[in-house]
Amino acid sequence: IDATVIKTDSFDSRGNSLKQTVKRYSDETLAKLVETQAITNTGYDFHDRVSRSSIITTNSIGEFVDRQEVSYLLYDTFGNAIDQTIERYTKEDALIDYKVIHNEYSSAIAARRGNATHTTINRYTSKSTLDSITRIERQEIYNNSFDPIGNVIDQVIELYVKETLSRKTVIKNSNISNSGDAGNQ
Repeated sequence: IDATVIKTDSFDSRGNSLKQTVKRYSDETLAKLVETQAITNTGYDFHDRVSRSSIITTNSIGEFVDRQEVSYLLYDTFGNAIDQTIERYTKEDALIDYKVIHNEYSSAIAARRGNATHTTINRYTSKSTLDSITRIERQEIYNNSFDPIGNVIDQVIELYVKETLSRKTVIKNSNISNSGDAGNQ
């Protein structure tokens, strides 16, 4: 069993997290560090929804892994991100990839739990030219059924490379706890 420790270093006047440190360990005793993420959130709106997050990830010995710049462009009435982008950079600030994410929430029960019914993730080599030449892959995630409190039961994940289906993963969750953890998958 792994463990994650989240420490919030500063808050704004409304209690929103401005700076956080997330440490992931491969064990419950917190002896084996896997990675650390330093997160800076900015641009909270009237509803306390963040507009930008900057995430710097380092490995177990403190070496730089990547920097992600996340923009939350549109939210639904439940506070779920509908549209967002993620820019990922090297230590030298060279773009690794650029993701454009769109979530659909057609089930109100699932949306209240933050579970989208459909997600499309396009990953590109460029953030200025988004076309079939710069697209690395496209992922389609279908959450097809939910339990009475909005947890995902049936999920299909399709990965397309050059618009050809490369991999399809079918997941069935059962014995789901009230906190959303599947007993069986």
